Amino acid sequence: MQRVIRDPDGIINLTTIFPLNDRGLDARKHYDQEGYTTDTLFADGRIKKKRVNGNGVKYWAYYSDMTLIESVDFDLSHPNLPNKYPFTGKGNRNLQVRAILSSPDALLYKQGELYRVNSYYEFDQYNRVKRLITYGRNDYNSGWPFMNNGVTVEVTDFEY
Repeated sequence: MQRVIRDPDGIINLTTIFPLNDRGLDARKHYDQEGYTTDTLFADGRIKKKRVNGNGVKYWAYYSDMTLIESVDFDLSHPNLPNKYPFTGKGNRNLQVRAILSSPDALLYKQGELYRVNSYYEFDQYNRVKRLITYGRNDYNSGWPFMNNGVTVEVTDFEY
């Protein structure tokens, strides 16, 4: 559920409210015994995850008009950053380095690869993530609405 609040200056703040289960986790999701998400149900679909060694390596999102498949690769030599949203269950065990989203049966978008995101990391002298550079590419003229056609680059710096 989302709540829109307008402050006295007219600025709109969007707040999302998640129902929690008895473990304090998002009640819309299903979890395994270790606390990793296995399925997510929502109004018009379902997301199913395949995990290998604590990493979500494949996601299937089933909607009424299409199926989306995301394949994810990880750097198994580095542990993941802490999960910013612990109520969503455990995060992946390792750092994500690549994600590719495709659709084998889309009716509204181009079938095949919709976008590709690569993540690059710089580490400090203690082997902690110092900088994350995420490079997203969507030049496949897919019409995918969540990423502009072309290239998106995001840089995140971490301080300890």
